[in-house]
Amino acid sequence: RGGAIYALLCGALFFWTTDLFNYLPRFFLSTLLFFAGSGFVAENLWGSRKYMSIAEWLQIFIILGVFIFAKSLLYAVIVGGIITGFTFILRYAKIPAVSGRPRRGGEERSVESHCLLLQRRIQHVANHWMLVLRIRGFLFFASAQKLTGWVTQTLDAQSSDGTPEYKRTRLVVFDCSQLDGLDASASKALGKLVKHAQQLKVQIFWSGMKPDFKGQLETCGTLSGSSRVFENLKGVQLFVTDYIKRYIAKKQERLVQLHPLFGLVHDAMRDQMAVEPFEDILKLDMARLGGCPWQYCSRMKIRAHSTVLWKAGEDRRTVFLVHSGKVGMFNDLPDEMKGSGWGTPVAVYGRGQLLNREALNKMPTQLNAVALEDGELICWSEVQWMSMMCEQPAMVVAIIQALLGQDIGNEGAKTEASQDVVNELALVRPAARSASEEFQPQLQGLKTAKGLERLGLFEPPSAGGAPRLPKPLNERIEKGLSVAFHAYKVEGSNPHVEAEKIGEALAYAGLYGLLLTENAPTNLSEAEFLQLGKMVVLARFSEQQEEKLRNLFKQSAGSGGGAMDRAGVARLMRESIDSGLSMDEVDDLIALSGGSAESIDSEAFLAMMARLVRKREREWCILKGARQLLGGKTEAQDLNDRLTPELLLANAKGGLTQEEAEELLWVSDFCREADASQDEGAEQSLSIAMVALALWPTEAPAIKLPPAPKSVQSDGVPACADNSKVRSLLTEIRAVLSASDNRNKSWRRLAIQRAAAAEELEKVSEGPQKEEEEEAEKKPTYPDTCPARLHLFLDYPESGIWAGRWSIVMGIFIMVSVLTLILEPLISPKDEPEDPVEKTVWATFEAFFTGVFTLEFIVRLAVAPALGDQTYVGFLKGPMNICDVVAVLPWYVDTAFDTDQAEFRLFRIARLMRLARLVRLGRLAKRSATFAPIAMILVVVWGIFLKSSL
Repeated sequence: RGGAIYALLCGALFFWTTDLFNYLPRFFLSTLLFFAGSGFVAENLWGSRKYMSIAEWLQIFIILGVFIFAKSLLYAVIVGGIITGFTFILRYAKIPAVSGRPRRGGEERSVESHCLLLQRRIQHVANHWMLVLRIRGFLFFASAQKLTGWVTQTLDAQSSDGTPEYKRTRLVVFDCSQLDGLDASASKALGKLVKHAQQLKVQIFWSGMKPDFKGQLETCGTLSGSSRVFENLKGVQLFVTDYIKRYIAKKQERLVQLHPLFGLVHDAMRDQMAVEPFEDILKLDMARLGGCPWQYCSRMKIRAHSTVLWKAGEDRRTVFLVHSGKVGMFNDLPDEMKGSGWGTPVAVYGRGQLLNREALNKMPTQLNAVALEDGELICWSEVQWMSMMCEQPAMVVAIIQALLGQDIGNEGAKTEASQDVVNELALVRPAARSASEEFQPQLQGLKTAKGLERLGLFEPPSAGGAPRLPKPLNERIEKGLSVAFHAYKVEGSNPHVEAEKIGEALAYAGLYGLLLTENAPTNLSEAEFLQLGKMVVLARFSEQQEEKLRNLFKQSAGSGGGAMDRAGVARLMRESIDSGLSMDEVDDLIALSGGSAESIDSEAFLAMMARLVRKREREWCILKGARQLLGGKTEAQDLNDRLTPELLLANAKGGLTQEEAEELLWVSDFCREADASQDEGAEQSLSIAMVALALWPTEAPAIKLPPAPKSVQSDGVPACADNSKVRSLLTEIRAVLSASDNRNKSWRRLAIQRAAAAEELEKVSEGPQKEEEEEAEKKPTYPDTCPARLHLFLDYPESGIWAGRWSIVMGIFIMVSVLTLILEPLISPKDEPEDPVEKTVWATFEAFFTGVFTLEFIVRLAVAPALGDQTYVGFLKGPMNICDVVAVLPWYVDTAFDTDQAEFRLFRIARLMRLARLVRLGRLAKRSATFAPIAMILVVVWGIFLKSSL
């Protein structure tokens, strides 16, 4: 109502005339306007009464009280501004400076796609080493102190509670993408944190930093040339992930050296990874051995930042598999017209990863796929895919399952902020799976090997009679071996596979394992190669072993006429070997042995068990090696039996310290934290099951893809005439390990030739902090000239002992000159008669210091471009150098003009420029922390003097 009356009066004044108000009494008009305004304020306060707190009402009453008692609106406005500003700061200080909770490195969404095993290993290390904090809003002294205090306390707690060095935080990442700004006190607090972190060997990383914030931190010394600054958090993840993978690989090499069997198994798996791109995709025998996948795919070479697989929106119907190199997914490609470069990829795919999921759904691509490293890809065109679907449906199903099971898809980019919202607000979260669930295939292999050993099937086949191979295999196995032979054969009157290519030819057919030999390999004909392939597929049994298996089958079959169906065989294998044996594996073994789901006879059962023994020889070797490290050769009762540092020190090969043993067990036990409730009593130990997972190679240098398949003639292949020649090439690992103690045994393997991949494992440094220290130790090279040495002496106190001492002398000169500036008006006041002696003393001081500072400035200007990093103009434009000039000008002005004369009194104001010498103290404060409080004290003293002279 008051506002309405006030508005009407204003309207009358605007549209009409002020003559009406000239006849009104002044008191009446003032009262009317006062109550109109106060009514407007009161109406708003009354309407807001439900939303105002007691503290806000108290602020209003304080402002009104100041207005009433001071009888001045100006004082009320000043007090109101101070109160509201202070209240705003207090409220802002309560707002957390970190968006969400601090996150460990393993909790961040990975940019690069890995297999599940490597991903869990990276997460395990990153959870200890990496700490991520997303800073938001405006960072000032209160919130900065709270943030840096928490980080400092967290880092110090690791040292005080005795946390081992390998478990401590090594990287603290500040994501500044949501930061609005920061004040000088916040910059100083972050600088202190950086210095404290360096003392603890902790590296500070920055991401998403705007240019103005970066410049502010560089000015205050928080950021230096060696600071790690990334465009966004994804760049940090790529850097840290690469370092952690190298660290894991180094520790894995040390684990492999603990026992010869570990090295044997690890090398075999590494050879397989180097040549087999289908390892994690075609896991079942009939998908890999039952049909050579090389017949249905083509090859493609890629060049880094040059090969574009597809662009967003294209209808690309080709599925890709990365064999070597890396492929990145980008939202946008570089635009030369706009001057944009390569941004951070949304996702990165490496070896064994499938690309272009949209091809299966016949949808356009959503991102741009570009090669990040040189390498090779395997491609399935639409025609090849349809052919494979008709001839090898099991292979197509396996590829689709692998493609849908990848952790990172091509569904498009999500911003970090939106991803955080999804993570924090998700109402239904997927249940966390334990290690036994995530790595069920690998762990089931150990259990199967343990069950086969319990049946005595790993006994050497020569015991008790001449061993023989079971019945012939599925004809698809023989066809795959024939394709492999023709791909590697040497043409001529007697086609053959060369001796050094036998291992690669077997790998071409999908046959891997612990292929040992005591004799030098020889060239093999097609018949001999096929016979060798069958020996590699199936293990040979002795007569006692065959009899035992036949009795098991007969007892289970009962009156079934010597045959069982699929369900009966699965029940028999689960009861005699392990209850966790999957039906997929049972069906795969039935198909490979030539049986059917309705009828499996004893011969087919023998072939199934022979294949199962051959497949699990690696796991059996791991069990034997782990048992010897446990201190005994008897069968372990449980796969959860654990290796301890004490057992490693007592039984492992090679010298290990206590700390090295503990670190080795810690980095290998990457599933321990997820299953901590199951193993709360164990400390720094490793189960046998985790040994098998830890030996799995993290990465292997991929060699060149094998040759394309050649046409195979349909003529039958004659039987191998000389089985002894083929049998002499292959030595059973079961016979070798059962002969004697294998601790110091060395074996010769039918290994794959790795001449094309003679890449040494990249040397792993001690960490980013160590790398930074090594970079810091590499001093920059300066010209060895007199001007350069003089420039370093004057401007870089850290360049030498005498340079540091000279900076201290100059600091003392600056402080004494400022003291004379303050003491002169106090000792010789202007309102008292001037003493000639005192005038001479003060003038001498001023002339001396002006001369020293002028000479220093001239010399610094003369040698400014000596290092080649600046010019004379750039030197003169520097703010600190401008202050140096301003600080010496007053004496020259007083000398050139007699400022005591009335006409030159205006030039006395130049004397105030001598205060610029305080700025030099600020520069020296970067070299020595002592100068900072001294400069602050001088400023306070000068302020008190000015106050007293008013």
